[in-house]
Amino acid sequence: MSAAPVRIILVGLAAVASLLVVSTLAAPAAFARFRTSRKLRASDASHVVVTPAQARAVVTAWNQAANTAAANFDPGTLDQVEAPPLLGIDAPSFQNAKASGSTPPPVIGIANLMVYVPKQNSYPAQFLARLDDTTGTNFFLFVKPSKQGEWKAAYQAKLGANAPAPDLALDRRGFATLIPDRQAKKQLKFDPDTLGQSYSNFLNQSAAASAPAPSVIFSPDVAKEMLSSLPPVSSGQRVVTHTPANYPVYSYRTRDGGAFSIISVNVDIQTTAGAGAVLAPSQQLFELRPGQRYQSEDVKGIDLVALSVPPASASALATSPADYNAVISATGAPA
Repeated sequence: MSAAPVRIILVGLAAVASLLVVSTLAAPAAFARFRTSRKLRASDASHVVVTPAQARAVVTAWNQAANTAAANFDPGTLDQVEAPPLLGIDAPSFQNAKASGSTPPPVIGIANLMVYVPKQNSYPAQFLARLDDTTGTNFFLFVKPSKQGEWKAAYQAKLGANAPAPDLALDRRGFATLIPDRQAKKQLKFDPDTLGQSYSNFLNQSAAASAPAPSVIFSPDVAKEMLSSLPPVSSGQRVVTHTPANYPVYSYRTRDGGAFSIISVNVDIQTTAGAGAVLAPSQQLFELRPGQRYQSEDVKGIDLVALSVPPASASALATSPADYNAVISATGAPA
């Protein structure tokens, strides 16, 4: 990695009222394409489309390229280093940061880079990267649609402050293992492909009750962070709606036989002021302006969630050690 990466300041979903800061990685360097290196042993080249060594080089080049987008909060350049759903978070966040006059963030050094690369003989291809720095740990899921395509970051999830990092499994040659759908339904306690809907239902029920809903799938801790981020509504009503996004679920095997699965969820937070009351944001958030009064607000966002899914034999529930979310639009009806 570059010795001096930079963080991009983004708006967090938890910041509907107080604008939290969420970040993604970048590094100072000229913009560069990042195709997979061709320096492979012949025996490897005939079997896999990307090796762990190549993946590390991809992440290094991507990190350099991302800085160009960060320097001017340029959504156009960002499109060359990110793919949906991550692009759907960061592009609007860039636009909001530029409109609100945000300044470039401070330089932060990267302490460690690890990659988890499945053995893949064809495209589309993928791999997971873990980047540690002085602010914490981020996981990025990289995808490449075809041999002629570019590697882009499609998912990001930031490890929680007190959350244990997933213990991802590697074989003797350093390759990770994906969990196919058929195996997942037999070997895991919960099917990753249905987690998006189950996760959405769980958080919707928890938001409505203002407390973690009973669940045979998720630990109560999964809902606690969402609940703590929602400011109280003294007069009026707030409706929080999560819906699974139409993106693939990526599941990597962990050493305990479980999975580290990454999903994407859309979030809509609608707040209506009570009789005689108004909503008055303290800071600019897309179309919401400080000093203006609103009868109602509609804030939309995307939540990228990494879930630790237990093996079928375990008694544990699913937890969410890492996530990455941001507001992508915010509108209001004037009072």
